[in-house]
Amino acid sequence: MKSCPDTHQQNGIAERTVDLIKTTSRTNDLATGLNDHLLDYSHKYAAVQLSRTPMDASKVSSLSIWPHAPFQHPSLDLAPFGCLAYGHMGKDPQDPNHGSRATPGIFLGHDPIACGYRIYRSDSSQVKVYAYATFNIHSFPFLTQQLIGKRPGTIMDNNWRQHAISLYRMVPNHAAANYFVGKQLEFEISRSWYPTYSLTWRAHAQAVLTSSASNNSDLVGQEVVLAHYNGHPSTLSAQDRQLLNSTRVESLVIPMSPLKTGQTLLACWHSGPEAPNVRSLLKWSYPDAKTLADLTYALLCLQ
Repeated sequence: MKSCPDTHQQNGIAERTVDLIKTTSRTNDLATGLNDHLLDYSHKYAAVQLSRTPMDASKVSSLSIWPHAPFQHPSLDLAPFGCLAYGHMGKDPQDPNHGSRATPGIFLGHDPIACGYRIYRSDSSQVKVYAYATFNIHSFPFLTQQLIGKRPGTIMDNNWRQHAISLYRMVPNHAAANYFVGKQLEFEISRSWYPTYSLTWRAHAQAVLTSSASNNSDLVGQEVVLAHYNGHPSTLSAQDRQLLNSTRVESLVIPMSPLKTGQTLLACWHSGPEAPNVRSLLKWSYPDAKTLADLTYALLCLQ
């Protein structure tokens, strides 16, 4: 027997099953801050959830009746959909002793073919499979972004938020500089740069600059603007107080990281004492921050 064309009510079991999967998937997306770009994975995870949920009448789940069903991996841990996951990748050949051995991402479920975990990497906009993973079941990174009014990082368009949950020391200079501009990130300026003041200034990121010279092909600079003084404004001159209300702008360009062999600063770039770079200033300003998102949250605490 089969149902007649365009007569869904004759195929009630299948229609109800599809409705349950869609409802569960929609709940998962709303609860985790994900969007339709990962909808296929949400549907698949919803099917697994329903298979593990006891039925109302029998109080028995489908998988308990058929524990060795194909494409299921009972030996793997099951974490909440969309939670923070760290995929273990072993030693970093470039830095085997101190390099990161796991990368953060978003848990999307188990891979049906390989015995591994599907994890969405927002830094590369890819879903990768890892044999081993660690989960933070209480953390939903994209939901957090959404709740504080930020655009979720799951839109696969290489947006500047895609590295938000990555360790900022691992993020390429250009991507990190773009993130700092997007967030208007602030950091302390070394007092030795402006020794005539009793306290330090804070600057916020304004633009990303690069060099076209062959020896500086991968040199990235961050243009910053002096925005806040860590002392009372009354101790400043009238001209300096104009920096605080943006009636006067004083900007400088700082390299993102220490110069490599053969690289040289451009004439307009800051070349003050202590060989300054943005990464060292961030480490000084936010000593407890690990990821780009940590820097943002730390900044919110300062404001």
